Amino acid sequence: MQIDPSAFDDLFDSVVDEPAATAGPDRSWGADEEARIQAAVNLFHRSDYGKCLAVLDGLETSGACADPRVAAFRAAAGSMLSGNLRPGVEACIRAIRQAFYLPDIYAALGVLLIRLGERSKAYAAFRRGLKIDSRHPALRARLAEMGMRRRPVLRFLSRGHPANRVLGLFRARLLAA
Repeated sequence: MQIDPSAFDDLFDSVVDEPAATAGPDRSWGADEEARIQAAVNLFHRSDYGKCLAVLDGLETSGACADPRVAAFRAAAGSMLSGNLRPGVEACIRAIRQAFYLPDIYAALGVLLIRLGERSKAYAAFRRGLKIDSRHPALRARLAEMGMRRRPVLRFLSRGHPANRVLGLFRARLLAA
């Protein structure tokens, strides 16, 4: 099922363009619930969506279900399993509006956007998360997976110019050897 990614443009742009603030979390639950939430987040980052959902479903009765990460990661993991990505993206955007200071939610949003084929928006989400925590391992790993294009060899010519293409292939072969 193909989803029209343009439906998320306004929502996504409003979330990513907001300035980063330095607020902290308001947690009214114990260390056990926090550890379970973190375990679910780690399972999601390892692409183990079924186990992530199982851990998060166990938190329904505790006060931790008020944490925006619970709703965001539950919807994101469910979306990745079902293939219907719209609820996951919407839940992540709602969670970012509530808790913009949590870089894990930006990572989940980026994963969903990559699956949608929106690489530029995923890149923006990952970069936004790195503005909050520049050493976040999941965000850094996802950016590394996406890869970065090298600059054209001849910067004054377009990337697609035949001279840049030939010289770029030559440079790639030299660096690979």
